[in-house]
Amino acid sequence: RPSRLFPVFDAAGDDKSSTTVVLTPDTVSYRLLAASHVRVADRVLEIGCSTGECTALVLRRLVLLHQQRMRIEASQDLQFLGGVIAFDTSNEMIDKARRRIGDEYGSLAKTGRFGDIVKLYNCDALMDTKGRAISLASDGGRYPDVVLVDIGGNRELHGVVRMINWVKVSFQRRPPRLIIVKSEALVESLHEAEQQGDEGDEFQPKSSVLSNGVIQNGQEWFDSLTSSP
Repeated sequence: RPSRLFPVFDAAGDDKSSTTVVLTPDTVSYRLLAASHVRVADRVLEIGCSTGECTALVLRRLVLLHQQRMRIEASQDLQFLGGVIAFDTSNEMIDKARRRIGDEYGSLAKTGRFGDIVKLYNCDALMDTKGRAISLASDGGRYPDVVLVDIGGNRELHGVVRMINWVKVSFQRRPPRLIIVKSEALVESLHEAEQQGDEGDEFQPKSSVLSNGVIQNGQEWFDSLTSSP
């Protein structure tokens, strides 16, 4: 049913690439989207890992995909291709996430060294002026394939928009395939834009969620948020 679809739009890239942005206002859907869209070789950047619950789900998915790959190729010596790099601005949250991920990892089949699969950092990308966040996120020369953004759920709209822009600008040489954003404020802004479109100038681009979940004029809507004070 259309009401169960998540609103998505393609972030403008160069002529050869674009990034799909998926929006959700709630934690359960965010975690479901994160785990279900990961591929076996994906490098995942999680911005706002908190206590590591979503990180653990993504890690579990990557391990299961790796185990499936080993069965298909009948080999136990395959290199683990995926990985997670997680940021949070709180040292306390990073410590909790590290313990949570350690518990999760210990319950899974051996897949290689823990530190090569998941790395957690105390890092505020928006306050970073020296490029540390980009350097950490592109560890080993690999840019993220999937970016997860959950910087507080109810955090003010401006901060969420700035974070999405940071991702787009930081990885424009090789854009991520997918950005999944949990933000009540951003989804509420989209609903307001739909209502204004119903009442606005018929000659202006209208932002609305189509029956397939795609946000009509989604990039234009997002650009309007970027330019707002």
